[in-house]
Amino acid sequence: INNLIRNSSSVVLLSKYEGFGLPVIEAGALGIKTIVTDGGALKEVAPAGALVLKLSEDEKHWAPKVISYLNSNERPDPTSVTDKFNWSNVGDFLENIASRSR
Repeated sequence: INNLIRNSSSVVLLSKYEGFGLPVIEAGALGIKTIVTDGGALKEVAPAGALVLKLSEDEKHWAPKVISYLNSNERPDPTSVTDKFNWSNVGDFLENIASRSR
């Protein structure tokens, strides 16, 4: 899936209840334009500079925002993802959970 994302001009994941959104993190880490909805955890894992569409808005209002974003030179900031989601942070998180369960 990494090659698919790497060769894409954008990644779009629209969901009301997405649990995590790993493709969003992968796209953000590669600096690929990312479009998500504010459902589930997507807005929390989306990179800085991603377009976040509000589920509360009528979808008709999304089209101009999407077109504008895709035509802009704005790109997501990969470090906003790689600084947050890396193996060191995952290890620290799991270690913290394990120490609390003792």
